[in-house]
Amino acid sequence: MSDQQQLTVLEEFKRYAYFSVRVDRYFSVVNIYGMHHAGIKEMYSALPSRAQMDNALASPADEALKRFLTVSATALGHMATTNIFNDEGEQAGGAISDDAMNFAFYTCYCFQWSLFEDFVKIMIRKVIDAGAMQAGVVRDLESKWRQTKQFFDKINSGAVFGRTPFTALLPVMGWMPSVEEVGYDQLNEIRELRNNFIHGVESPEITSEDIMAKQRRYHRSMWILRKFAENVQWEVQRALGSWNG
Repeated sequence: MSDQQQLTVLEEFKRYAYFSVRVDRYFSVVNIYGMHHAGIKEMYSALPSRAQMDNALASPADEALKRFLTVSATALGHMATTNIFNDEGEQAGGAISDDAMNFAFYTCYCFQWSLFEDFVKIMIRKVIDAGAMQAGVVRDLESKWRQTKQFFDKINSGAVFGRTPFTALLPVMGWMPSVEEVGYDQLNEIRELRNNFIHGVESPEITSEDIMAKQRRYHRSMWILRKFAENVQWEVQRALGSWNG
């Protein structure tokens, strides 16, 4: 039986993973709306008048159809109160559909990094508080606690766990399924892109990639972060287990 089979998933990792997946769900919701904004706007523009609705609902139509019409009209009317169907900004290059997808990429990408970084620090603190880390390593980590790159460099060096937790195999979709090995370089790329976002976004498009490329980048990056977070929690369990005999 492998080490990982002997260990149980830490509650801290479960909370991190569930939160991360909820952010993914938000990312998907906003992107789905963005893709279908034009169609939903067209549905709103085609709404019948109140009198037409009343006549339609008074007729002996199917009850399911009546409910669909009522719920749809109510939802679209409520959405319209936000001015979401007013695309005047598109004349200045501010298409609502593109903005939704671009800003979702930006906000979720940055937020996911913060979740990951916080989780790793929670795990490191767990080992420190248990007294399961050498004093010199503790001092070095704590001196780098707010220096993100140096902090992760130290973990990657093997000084903390005896090896790097920042390596994983990811599935590669295609006609011939395969796997891709990712490592610390990919983690640095994610961190650096997040830093670029935080310190200055040059345009509403966020990056020069098209929408589909942004979505692929987001999902691949989240796979990497969650795999590395999973590795960290296994390493923490090993560290605590070996210390406790």
